Amino acid sequence: MTQFEFEEAADRLNVVGWTPTQGREPRFMTLTPKGDCLLVANEQGDNIVVFDIEPATGRLLLCRVVSTASPSTIAFA
Repeated sequence: MTQFEFEEAADRLNVVGWTPTQGREPRFMTLTPKGDCLLVANEQGDNIVVFDIEPATGRLLLCRVVSTASPSTIAFA
């Protein structure tokens, strides 16, 4: 996943980093309802990966990898 920052003065996005999704073919990603974690469904990697979002910097911190067969989406009830 590519990480960007928004440069307000120039009204543009700048690449600031890259975070591996910990699996093959990331198909879907979403924020948790609170917005404190990013979840990535790696379809061919057979996992869903949870990243904590560091509040001060927005950096992604690997939290947990959950094995599951061919995830293609994530929904919250």
